[in-house]
Amino acid sequence: MARLANDIKSDKIAMRIASDQQEANKMGLGDGTPGFLINGIPVQGAQSAEYFVDLIEDLRQKGKLNI
Repeated sequence: MARLANDIKSDKIAMRIASDQQEANKMGLGDGTPGFLINGIPVQGAQSAEYFVDLIEDLRQKGKLNI
């Protein structure tokens, strides 16, 4: 708990969070959680398993799946 209290006040941690937020915004993820990148496609918010399966299958069929 002491470490958490110090980290909350830390400029280093604040800069890391700001950097991560900027990177997420550049990728189209915005401020919400959860957020995912599926082969470069931003997916925001809670989605069903079916949504992910359909997205991945669509990418696979188009030959655009890089996994």
